[in-house]
Amino acid sequence: MKLFRSIIAGMLSAVMLCGCSGVKDNPSSQDIVVPEFSDKYLVGTTFGGSGWGEFYDCLSVKVTVCTNKEIIVELPQTENHSVTGYEQAATLTITDEQYNAIEKALDREKLYTLDPELDKEACDGTSYVLTLYGTDDQPLKGCGGYMPQNKEFMYMYRTVQDNLPVEELSRMRLDWIEQLRKKAE
Repeated sequence: MKLFRSIIAGMLSAVMLCGCSGVKDNPSSQDIVVPEFSDKYLVGTTFGGSGWGEFYDCLSVKVTVCTNKEIIVELPQTENHSVTGYEQAATLTITDEQYNAIEKALDREKLYTLDPELDKEACDGTSYVLTLYGTDDQPLKGCGGYMPQNKEFMYMYRTVQDNLPVEELSRMRLDWIEQLRKKAE
């Protein structure tokens, strides 16, 4: 009996000293090395598009918010109902107030490591993505996905969307769709 108690005490001591830790499938945000971000591009996103309607109705334009308070608008190039690339269509300027709101809400380091908590049960919804750029000004990471549930991510995403020149972007997108439809006829 004394031997049994000694073995149990030894095992408990070992567990208390070493702790119990399971193997994680995903590294925590503390394990992720956050790279340097672009000085030229603050964040990218998409604008417009839906999950229903004609092919052209489902396409989004790319919007990149630059640190000089301009936004670059890129329209999808299509062939046989497939997107073959994007072409810069315009450069617009946002107000100081719009830029400052985006910059204040956007924590690029947090966004880089954030788990968007995608809704795996959703069968009809939308993708929400914010793109981060590296020091080479190339896309570094698309953050977000299909129906993300993370409140911090959604706050950053909505702030970016709410501070874009919506009327101008909508007009550009609708004009572009009309041109594509005419080409297809």
